[in-house]
Amino acid sequence: MTCPICESPDTALVHIFNDENGPHQGRELDGVLRCTDCGLAYRDPLPTQEELDHYYQHEYRPVPPDNAEFQKYSRAMADWRVSILSSRGIWREPFTGEPYDNTFVHALPQSGDVVDVGCGVGDFVLQTSDRYFSRGIEPCAQYVDGSVNRIYDLYDDERDVDILHSSVEHWNEPRPTGVMSDGDIQMWHIRFSMVTAFHVLEHLRDPVAVLRKLGTWLEKDGRIWLEVPDYDHPLNGDVALEYHYAHLWIFTAKSLRLCMEAAGLTVCDVWNEVAPYTQRTCLFAIGRV
Repeated sequence: MTCPICESPDTALVHIFNDENGPHQGRELDGVLRCTDCGLAYRDPLPTQEELDHYYQHEYRPVPPDNAEFQKYSRAMADWRVSILSSRGIWREPFTGEPYDNTFVHALPQSGDVVDVGCGVGDFVLQTSDRYFSRGIEPCAQYVDGSVNRIYDLYDDERDVDILHSSVEHWNEPRPTGVMSDGDIQMWHIRFSMVTAFHVLEHLRDPVAVLRKLGTWLEKDGRIWLEVPDYDHPLNGDVALEYHYAHLWIFTAKSLRLCMEAAGLTVCDVWNEVAPYTQRTCLFAIGRV
């Protein structure tokens, strides 16, 4: 089988397992193939989009959003990502008097619109809402419901935050009634300074198509910021821990770059960082159209 990203015919079976839970239950053994050229690892066969929609709406991470340990983890990760924005020069600190240089590959405007795809309970949306008009998209209903309460628990002031219950694949598609929600209409007729997707790409059935779609959401000089597990630096040093139903793809730096380029994005940078809390090494990438 050829690699879905680089089309190399050199692939090898690296893992076999059968899900005891989830939509693959009862099927033949599923495998994980790895391209020996770009390093991409991927599930074979892939679940259908219908199976994935059901899984993320009803089965994925059944931890309630009011769980104290989960909230601690979610907030720590949002704080870490915001710190990377500053340390990597992706945004400029306000009121420094330094002129904005839009030729700098990472720099973002000091205000604008941001959308976080797969935003969970919305901690990153909240953390950026003091500078940007921040929005989120999340397919898990209980995360969306939990995010509304957290906005008022964490802040005394009313934040201008909008979180839409949808998957990125179905966003802006007509509802069964043929009528779109106010959030769809409001969000669709703008372009974003920044589109973020943290640990989303590995969950998508067609990551190239989704990245191509996200690219159309960017305004001129806008940036897309991605974060994924790093195959070359897996959790606890054991790549087998990354093989589970939710992960359809596990990227290397090379395969992530190729995936972005296949979607028509210009890759500005790819690097890795060690996450707090879990001490997991993650790949980051910045791109633009």
